[in-house]
Amino acid sequence: MSKPWSPIEVEQRMSALIDELDDAVADLKNITLHAATSKHSYELASAKSFVTHRAVGAAQQEASQKALIDCADQHLEHLLADGMAKSSYKRIEVLKAQSDLMRSLLVSSRNMG
Repeated sequence: MSKPWSPIEVEQRMSALIDELDDAVADLKNITLHAATSKHSYELASAKSFVTHRAVGAAQQEASQKALIDCADQHLEHLLADGMAKSSYKRIEVLKAQSDLMRSLLVSSRNMG
């Protein structure tokens, strides 16, 4: 069985957690920027492709399907970037929950000492 953390150990872990949370928030800025940029690129390329296929006589559904095929790489990039952004938000939620736990441990360890 492990011994309870001392108030100093809890404070050290809390400090490390706050640093990790700061880094995660900074990373989120870059990740969401990439997600927004990739979404814009995909939507723009898809719209251009759709209009091009419609201009040469393709039916609306056919033009939509061809645009999706034409822009498959941009679509994949958009989906991956969006997934990374969602994952980053979840990571921050976990870090915040861990921070709340550390705060409770800190109060408990100070009350015991």
